[in-house]
Amino acid sequence: WDRTVRPEWSGPVLASNRLVLVNSDGDAVAFDPKTGEQTATLRLGGAAYLAPIAYNGALYVLTDNGDLVSIR
Repeated sequence: WDRTVRPEWSGPVLASNRLVLVNSDGDAVAFDPKTGEQTATLRLGGAAYLAPIAYNGALYVLTDNGDLVSIR
């Protein structure tokens, strides 16, 4: 019996010409909105279940352990 555990994804949010999603594995992943190509990955330090928020030139992500991560 093969059981694959997949991360839960939240988002996307479009900011700075990037489509950004976060996941329960603690990753923020950016994609080019026109091509769908993955352009960046950032480790957040904890799982994220809420979609990122874009404000004043930055993305803010609240991790499950209560850290607020700012991405510029």
